[in-house]
Order: sequence, then C-alpha cells, then structure tokens
Amino acid sequence: NLVSNYAGRGWEALMSVAFIPLYIRYLGPEAYGIIGLLAVIQSFMLILDFGMTPALTREAARYRSGERNLAFLRDLVRSVELAVGGLGALIVLALALAAPAIATQWIRAQELPINTITTALTIGGGLIAMRFFESIFRGTLFGLERQALCNGIGAASATIRGGGAALLVALTDWGLPGFFAWQAAASLLTVVAMRGAVALALPAVGRPARFSPAALRSVGRFALGMLAISILALIATQLDKVLLSRLLPLDEFGTYMFAANVALALELASAPIMTTVYPRVVDLMARGDSQGLAKFFHRWARVVTLLTA
Repeated sequence: NLVSNYAGRGWEALMSVAFIPLYIRYLGPEAYGIIGLLAVIQSFMLILDFGMTPALTREAARYRSGERNLAFLRDLVRSVELAVGGLGALIVLALALAAPAIATQWIRAQELPINTITTALTIGGGLIAMRFFESIFRGTLFGLERQALCNGIGAASATIRGGGAALLVALTDWGLPGFFAWQAAASLLTVVAMRGAVALALPAVGRPARFSPAALRSVGRFALGMLAISILALIATQLDKVLLSRLLPLDEFGTYMFAANVALALELASAPIMTTVYPRVVDLMARGDSQGLAKFFHRWARVVTLLTA
C-alpha cells in the first residue's frame, strides 16, 4: 500500500505540473489563472460532502475489521452517492449562474474574453461535480485497502487528463472551454472506473443497496467533526489564493498558482503515509489494541518526521 501510494501520488503530482508550460504557452498566462481559480473553487466546494469521504474511509476500514457488516456499508455508499449527486447538480447550477459575475466583477482579466471565461467556469462546474464522486469512491477504496488498484486508476486518469489536455490545446483551437471539457470527460471515466472497483469489492448481499437515512445518521457526528477540520484547513491553505484572485491581475495570479502547485510536492513526504496507515489505525481501534495502536502510531510518526525534514 505504501509503495503504491507514493507511486500513485507522485505520478499524479508529476502529471499536474508537467504540462503547465504547454498550457501557458498555448492558452496564455491569464487562462492558466482561470485554471488556478477553478482549482481554488473546487477546494472549497469539496467540503460540501460534509465530511462523508473520510467517514466512508473509516467505515470501510471498520468493515474489514469485522465491526461493520456488508449490507450496512453498501447502503452507506449508496446513500452518500445519491446525496453527492444532488449536491453536484446544485454546484453545476450555482457556478453557471455565478460565472458571469465572477468573470466581470471578481477577476481582473485584460486579454481573455469575458464569454470565454464564463463558458469555461460553467463547464468547470461539471468537472467539480465529477470530482465529488471521485472523492467518495477513492475514500471507500482506501478504507477497503484496495489502494494499489485505486492508485492505478488515479495514475491512468492523471495521464489521460494531463496529456490529453496538452495535446488538445496544442493541436486544436478549442481553447480554455475545450480544456475544461476534456478534464470533465476524463474525470467521468475515472468515476466510472472507481465505482466499478467499489462494486467489485462490495458484492451484492441478496438485495440491492438502498438509500438509508439511518446509515447516514450513524456516521453524522464523525462526519461533522471532519467537516470542521476541513473548513479550518481550507482557510489556512486557500485563503491567500481567494484574496489574490481578486487583488492581482489574472496573469500574475496564474504565476502564483504555478508556484503553489510546485510547492505541493512537499505534501508527498507525508500524505501517502497517512493514507496507508489510517485504515490500520481504525482496525487497531476496533480491536481495542491500545498498546499496538501506540506502537504503530509512534513508529509512523517518526517516519513522517524524517521524510518531512
């Protein structure tokens, strides 16, 4: 799991920055500023899953430890899937309605046409909706410790998403709207693949999975706690980008976002370890093995400290 998480996250990070020079060359620095702005919007929108992604990871790990049954987990996944579908539709609508105001009153574009920005942001709403689904299925697969499979899907998706977009902007005149349309289509393929992987990992139990308010309520307290943590983390890591998208010219904001993306490489020191150890921590908690948990925690805390340094 650890090797696949490092390989998968590393490859996805490489694909996220490798083609940036081509995007800037063929689309222009202002267009890349719009790409960065949508990434910031996406970061804030993803908290609207109300902490359900980490809740799914925890419940999937509890299922592996025998603390949850298969029917419950299937119902929980289906319930979150349906809830996220409704939220995704609202996000698409909200961003489509807000796109003209963002294009004319928030960002400071000098060369990029307003209608191009508006169209790109509208398509970007569909991209964010796809990322919602991708997040919940990825969280479920991580909790089930199907991490190698999940990373394989993620790496393939990042390659198609980044490489395909680079070819599209270099060989066609579809511009920024075409870039976002490609990204949304690649994300849709990723969602289909990850959903299929979850379905294979959670076989039918005599009845179809169904929407269950009781299943949602059972994880509500934990999910709300994770939501609070996510909000605080977003304020700490994204507030600068929100302010600068308003204060800086769009081309300068694009440069800032490029630097911010490169800086994310530091996260690779610890994030794959956290993903790897979390299901095991849940398993040890479920078994009541406090001594084993303490030993496991301190061992990996030392590894994270060394790698980060």
